Amino acid sequence: MADEIVEQQNAAPAIDVEAIKAEARKQGYADACEIVQLCALAGMPAKAAALLARQAAPADARQQLLEARAAENAGEIHSHVMPDTGTQSKPNVENNPVVKAVERLIAKGGR
Repeated sequence: MADEIVEQQNAAPAIDVEAIKAEARKQGYADACEIVQLCALAGMPAKAAALLARQAAPADARQQLLEARAAENAGEIHSHVMPDTGTQSKPNVENNPVVKAVERLIAKGGR
């Protein structure tokens, strides 16, 4: 009887291998879906297959896509609007809708 107690104490807990496989599949599908969505959002859907083939984690895929977008848009930003554009015009008070509204209020005796 003492031998049975020792054997029961040394026995490893039962592991549900099928449940572990199912959870791994479920997590794998979720990761794959997230990677495909990230690629679509980054405008690079063709990269999804390579990332999935490498079994990249979503965080790694996100980082690689950000780096690819940064490299793609590495050019300097050029403004086509000159600094003085729009500052040289004189305000036309005669056609200003706010001024006209105030004039109407004054004509009605409003404050």
